[in-house]
Amino acid sequence: MTDIRLLELRPVAGMFSNVNQVIQHLYMAEKQGYRFAIDWSGSCYRWDYLDQDPWEYYFEPCFELPDDMDRASLASCPQDLPNVYYKGKYYDKDNIMVSFIWPEGSVGLQFWPKERNLPYRLIRKYIHLQPHIQEMIDDFARQHFSGPVVGVHIRGEGAKDTGEVWLRTQFRSVDPR
Repeated sequence: MTDIRLLELRPVAGMFSNVNQVIQHLYMAEKQGYRFAIDWSGSCYRWDYLDQDPWEYYFEPCFELPDDMDRASLASCPQDLPNVYYKGKYYDKDNIMVSFIWPEGSVGLQFWPKERNLPYRLIRKYIHLQPHIQEMIDDFARQHFSGPVVGVHIRGEGAKDTGEVWLRTQFRSVDPR
């Protein structure tokens, strides 16, 4: 049987962070010859009225799994995939998506991807939105994007623990809140 593992995503992490983690694991899976199923059952995005893993709300599975492999049998898969973003467990300066170096007692230094084509290839090959989600996006774009668009990423209070303090210090920015 093919080497199939279980990737448990962080429950309270945001979508962007967890997608980055999946992309890093896709890279590792290609290099090491395994496939994985995703478990995000503890997600803050869980809807009580749906009996699905929240990853499945938005994305198709990254890999085809054997027909007889259901969610219950995934529990028997090896769960040794590292959480690539959890401080103290596995920060890797060679992470293809977001590289961090955590000097002792510091906030952490983030580096941009060294090669953007590799993550792009992995995204195109493995990460596919559910068709109904893609349809909603396309409908929204048709209705609202008739001219130039500016995207803004607004963070809540959680911004304080994502390197924001270090960035504000570096660029002498003042917290507007």
